[in-house]
Amino acid sequence: MRERTLLYLTTCAVLSVISGNATAYPVPPPPRTGMEIFNPVDREQSVLARCAASRAVMKWSFTKGRVHVRQLRFNATSASAAMLTELDQAAATLKGDIAVRLDCSNEGAALTMIEERSAGSARSRSVRFDYAGGRLLRID
Repeated sequence: MRERTLLYLTTCAVLSVISGNATAYPVPPPPRTGMEIFNPVDREQSVLARCAASRAVMKWSFTKGRVHVRQLRFNATSASAAMLTELDQAAATLKGDIAVRLDCSNEGAALTMIEERSAGSARSRSVRFDYAGGRLLRID
């Protein structure tokens, strides 16, 4: 493909010199392959954060175009159903599947849900939560 494009440009340059228009190069043809677009697939995921004796786990799944938070645990305590519903509602504001950053300390965990988009996108949105003492607090 590269050789054909170079040959095309060289041929056009020679023809433009012969015709007396040396600075007018034609635009090369578009690439033959299409643009790659991110399409999320149904899957279950989890992330584990460990620091000293503390441990935080978050599990979620992406099914039918929607994120469902399955579990959030910090040490021996699990998030209640109401907290999981709040996380689900926050994840629903993000488009497509999510990436999760989970940080922990001895007192609690901080999690950030980031919408996954194609690589290099600077416009991806995120939602932040703090989970400590059995309470969930949205930070945004």
